[in-house]
Amino acid sequence: MQRYPILFLNGTSSSGKTTTCEAFQKLWAETTYYASNDKFIFMLPPHVLQSDELRPDALRPILSAFHQSLPHIAACGLPVIVDHVLESEHWLIECAMSLGDYDVREMPARRIGTPRARAR
Repeated sequence: MQRYPILFLNGTSSSGKTTTCEAFQKLWAETTYYASNDKFIFMLPPHVLQSDELRPDALRPILSAFHQSLPHIAACGLPVIVDHVLESEHWLIECAMSLGDYDVREMPARRIGTPRARAR
């Protein structure tokens, strides 16, 4: 089975990562997986996400699970595009350790002029 490089987009919220990832998925000749930290975060109920008290303790383990899932997703044999906001050195270390056996190409996201970003 072929091992593809992992395209890793990291940037602040509203920098155009999701739009860029979706565009890559459409343009890539092969089917690709799109792994987003938001998909994991939004597994939590809205009342937890809106609570400054509850959110930090709930985010830590679910984002750790996201980081640990990345090599398993990559092992499925299709190209992977990762969308993340690495807010802490700990998250960066977890991702680096999880993906240490893979060729990861980082693409830092900056606020780009996508229609979605301009509308914000």
